[in-house]
Amino acid sequence: LVEDASLVICAWGVFVAAITSGLLMMSVSQGTALAPSILGSGEQSKQALGVIGPITAVSGQELTFQTFAFVPVTADNSGVQTKPMTVTVGPSTTIELMTPKDPETINEERDAFIAMLNKLQAEGKLNPETPLSPPQPFVTEKISLSEIKVGTTATAYAGSDISKASSFTATKIELLNPPKRQ
Repeated sequence: LVEDASLVICAWGVFVAAITSGLLMMSVSQGTALAPSILGSGEQSKQALGVIGPITAVSGQELTFQTFAFVPVTADNSGVQTKPMTVTVGPSTTIELMTPKDPETINEERDAFIAMLNKLQAEGKLNPETPLSPPQPFVTEKISLSEIKVGTTATAYAGSDISKASSFTATKIELLNPPKRQ
């Protein structure tokens, strides 16, 4: 089991390295739900549960995405749209800014997580029914609507399928604070 967990952490580390080097600009939902929240497969991918792309306008309580992809993102990019999508920020919408951690911190947290898995396995306390959350590649902070700027890449999540909609009220909005170039 630990070998499998190490493989997951290794793949996670590669993904994180790509994000922190600026190769990928993608939003990641909280917890361990990376694949289900962003990448689609099978029946689940037929529903659009949000949008990801650059914000082209901010007006009052509304954000506009002109070119965007539906979430979950499909491997063939069939969810990419060029029509406007208006996203309303409601009273219960949470807005988070996600700043990538530096690679050294990510590696330290990954190593500590793997050490914890090894210890739990050695003690016979590793329980597959209680999933463990790996370290996250971002520092997340709540922000207000007034802090959202045109041109920012964001993911806006809906509470239901929006594949036929031209607008929706977001349950959550995640903005990616681009990594600092060295």
